Amino acid sequence: MKVNKREGSRGENPGGLERIIEILEKEGKISVEDAREQCKKGYGFSFSTRAILVELLDAGYWVKLEKGYIVKEEPKRAYEV
Repeated sequence: MKVNKREGSRGENPGGLERIIEILEKEGKISVEDAREQCKKGYGFSFSTRAILVELLDAGYWVKLEKGYIVKEEPKRAYEV
């Protein structure tokens, strides 16, 4: 999955959607507070939880909100062949 790279507001300090995706790939989940902090690091302002979920879904990641965590899911099929 290719994500448009944006330089963070603090230069070499990574943050934003790219960092959230890295954490989801590595750990499978990220707390909502950590995700909002990553957006603040990367873009200079915090996203709402809904905006983060929409951006991740738009980037092609299946995620759900579960007890204060954004959790990566496997894609589901409408039917099995």
